[in-house]
Amino acid sequence: MPIEKIDDLGIAACHSNLHAAVRRLRQVQRDDVAERLQWLESLAQEAAVDRPGEDWKLILRRLVTATKSKALHRKLTAILTPERTNLDHVDVPLEQWYYSPSQDEVYEFDNGIFRAHTRIAEDLFATHAVSKILPADATVVETAVGNEGVRMLTPSLSSAPRWKKITKASEMEDWLLRRNKRHLQQMYLEESPPTHQSFTTITGHHGTSETVDAILEGDYNIDGTDLPLQMKQWLKTMQRTPKEKDLTIQVEMTPKQFQEAFKAADEKTSSSPSGLHYTLWKAIAEKDDLCAYFSTMLNLPFMYGFVNDRWTKGIDVMLAKQHGNSQIHMNRLIGLLEADFNTALMWYYPVQIMGNAESSGLNPNQWGGREPDCYNVCYKKTTVMGIRSIC
Repeated sequence: MPIEKIDDLGIAACHSNLHAAVRRLRQVQRDDVAERLQWLESLAQEAAVDRPGEDWKLILRRLVTATKSKALHRKLTAILTPERTNLDHVDVPLEQWYYSPSQDEVYEFDNGIFRAHTRIAEDLFATHAVSKILPADATVVETAVGNEGVRMLTPSLSSAPRWKKITKASEMEDWLLRRNKRHLQQMYLEESPPTHQSFTTITGHHGTSETVDAILEGDYNIDGTDLPLQMKQWLKTMQRTPKEKDLTIQVEMTPKQFQEAFKAADEKTSSSPSGLHYTLWKAIAEKDDLCAYFSTMLNLPFMYGFVNDRWTKGIDVMLAKQHGNSQIHMNRLIGLLEADFNTALMWYYPVQIMGNAESSGLNPNQWGGREPDCYNVCYKKTTVMGIRSIC
C-alpha cells in the first residue's frame, strides 16, 4: 500500500492491510530460504549490471556460499561460546587496601575500581595512583594516608581479599553507577596532565580556541608557558606540516556513502533507547530517495555544530570481562549510541580523520583505532615476540 494513500483509508481498510502484511511476514518466515535466495539473485543481477564482464550466476554462487559460510560460523559461535546470562549479582570487596608482592604496589578500592600506588620508600607509597586490575597475589594490609603518601603499617597478611555478594537490584544499581562514574571521571580524579589548569587554559573546553589555532600554525610561544617539559614537547609536535595543511575532511556524507555505510553495518548490532534499530536503517538504505533525505538530516549537525536531541541519550551496558567472574572491577563498560549517530562517527573517524592521519604519517608504535594496526594485532605480535625470547 503506497504511503501517500494511507490518509484516505478508513480504519477497517487499515486493519485489513495490516493483517495482510502480517500474513505476508509469516509466509516469508516460513519460506525464508527461498525468499533469501530470490533476494540474493536480485542482488547478483544488480551487481552484474555494475560489472558487465561478470556472469550474474557466478556472482549468485559467491553470495550463496558466503551466506552459508556465515550461517555456519554463527552456529559454531553459538555452540562454542559460553552462555551469557543477565547480571544477577556483583561481588564487592570488604576491605579497602591490598598489597601485591609481584607488582610491589599497594592497591586501593575506590568506588568499584582498584587504584595502584607505587613504592617510593621502604614502607611509603605514592599518593598518585592509576587504575589497574587487582593482581591474583594481592593480600589485605593496613595503611595510613598522609600528606607524604600512603604508608603500609603492617606487612602483608596471609588473608586474601574477601568479597560480598550483592544480589538486591537497588544495591547493584547503586554500586554500578558509582563504578561507572568513577571510571568515566578517572582522568580528572587522577589529575592527568591534560586536566591541569595550565593546559586547559590553552585548549579551552573543546580544543577550538584561538590559542589552539596558533599552536597548529606554529605561531604560539610554547616555551613561555609553565607546562612540564614533556607537555611542551608534545604541543610542539602538534604544529601542522605543509602537507597536513592541505588535507581536508569531507563533512557531508553523500547518499551513496550513507547507503554503503548502513549496508555494511551488522543488523544485529545493539543500538539506543529510541528503538530505531539497525534493521530500520538498513531498510532505509535500500531506497535511494530515502538515502538522499536521511543523509542530509545526518549531515546537518556536523555541518552547523548543533546537537540532535535524540543523540544525547545512550545506554551504558556492563559486560563481564571473564565469563563467570562477577567482581565489580571485572566488568567492562560500553556505550550504545543511536544507530545513525554511531554509523556517522564510524564514517567520520576511521574513514575521514584516520585516513588523513595515515596519509600524513603516524608513529608505527601507535596501535588501536586504525586498520590494520588494531590492538589485537599488537597483542599477537607481543605474544609471538615473548614466545621467541623464551625459545
